[in-house]
Amino acid sequence: MAEEQFIETIIGVGILLFAAKLMAELFLRLKLPIVLGELLAGIIVGPFALGAFFIVDGHQVLQINDEIKILGEIGAIVILFMAGLEMTPKEFLRGGKNSFIVGTLGVVIPFFAGYAVFQLFGFDALQSMLIATALTATSIAISIQVLTEFGKIKSPEARLIIGAAVVDDILAIAVLSVVSSIAIGDGE
Repeated sequence: MAEEQFIETIIGVGILLFAAKLMAELFLRLKLPIVLGELLAGIIVGPFALGAFFIVDGHQVLQINDEIKILGEIGAIVILFMAGLEMTPKEFLRGGKNSFIVGTLGVVIPFFAGYAVFQLFGFDALQSMLIATALTATSIAISIQVLTEFGKIKSPEARLIIGAAVVDDILAIAVLSVVSSIAIGDGE
C-alpha cells in the first residue's frame, strides 16, 4: 500500500512539473509572467479540470494526496525563504509607513466591501464575514516570484509590495482568528 502511494505521488509530481514547465515556456515566449503559466497548468491538469478525465484502473491519474500538498507547501516556503535572502531587514523596514498603510487597506477594503456585497446577495452576517475574510488573503509567494522573474526584487516598489503583503497577511490572520471565534461561538 505504501509503495502504491509513493508511486502515485511520483506520477502526480511528474505530471504537475511537466505541465508547469510546458506552460512556463509558453508564457515566456508570450512575454507574460511565468508564474501565471505555472498556475494555469495546475488548474488545467488538476483533478477538477482535465485531470478528472485521465482515469486508469478506475482512478484518476493525478491524485492530489497529502504528500503532494506537503511538497506544494514546502515549495511556497522555499520561495519565501529565497525572497528573504534577497532582502535585508533594513530594506524591508524602509517601506515602513507606506507598507503599513497599503497592507492595512488591503485587508480593510476587501473585508468590508466583500461583507457588504455578500449581504446584498442575501447571505447572512456570519456567512458574509467568512467569505469576506477569504478576500483579505494575499499571495506573497506569487508576488515574490513575479518580482524576482522581472529582476525587480531589490526595487523600492518591491519593498513596498512585500512589506504591504506581510502586514496584510498578519492582519488577515488576525481577522481570520476573530471571525473563526465568532463562527465557533455561533455554532454552539
